[in-house]
Parts: sequence; structure tokens; C-alpha cells
Amino acid sequence: GADLRTGDEVVHAGERLGPFQLAAAVAAGIVEVSVTRAPRVAVVSTGSELLAPGEAPARGRIPDSNGPLLEQLVAAADAEVVLVARVPDEADAVRAVTAEAVARGADVIVFTGGVSAGAYEPVRGAFDGGGQVEF
Repeated sequence: GADLRTGDEVVHAGERLGPFQLAAAVAAGIVEVSVTRAPRVAVVSTGSELLAPGEAPARGRIPDSNGPLLEQLVAAADAEVVLVARVPDEADAVRAVTAEAVARGADVIVFTGGVSAGAYEPVRGAFDGGGQVEF
């Protein structure tokens, strides 16, 4: 008997290839598949008030919980984390970490903090007048 009929989908587009998917492809006579690499992602927390994990608590400072959370969520989504950084509320620092992320091959940079519509938003300020920012 046959496991597949003509026109049956063996592996879904976008599906991660593992041992079972590869075995199914081989069983169907498929010897070559087109693949794409996982996206490379940089995670950047902005805020002069942020404390690094393990840093002693201080008045007016808060732990950077978003950075580690986003790092793990990105990894769980099968993307490659190329940078996790924390920068102060300064447009120059945002531009510098963006350059570092690009140098490390980031396809996507996720900023947390400093991206709203307030009077002082360093991420928005770092990119005013240049490029395209998608929120």
C-alpha cells in the first residue's frame, strides 16, 4: 500500500524540519527542499532606571525583567538571539546598540521602553528623520 496520494502535502511551508519531516520527505521521493534560516533577533531594553539581573536594588531603579523575558520568547519561537542589551535613555546609546545589532547580523531589533509618543522617547528620537520605523 501507499502512505501518500498524489497531491498530498508532506511537509507544510514554514514547518521546522526535524527527523520525522525529513523521513516523510524521503519516503515521498523528495530529495531536495527549499529552506530559510531562522531570523536573527536583537533584544534591547531601554531605560536609565533599569537594573541588570543580580544588581542591588536602588531607589528609583527597577529590574529589567523585559529583556530576559523577550530573550526567552524569541528563542522559544526558534529565532536566533544575536544580542541582548540594556541601554540608558539616550538617543546616542540607542543608535550605538542598533549599529552593534546590525553588525551582528540582526534581521529584527526589538526595543522595549522609550518607544511611546511621549515628549522624550529615546528610541523614537534616535531614528527621527532617518529610515523607516514600524511600531
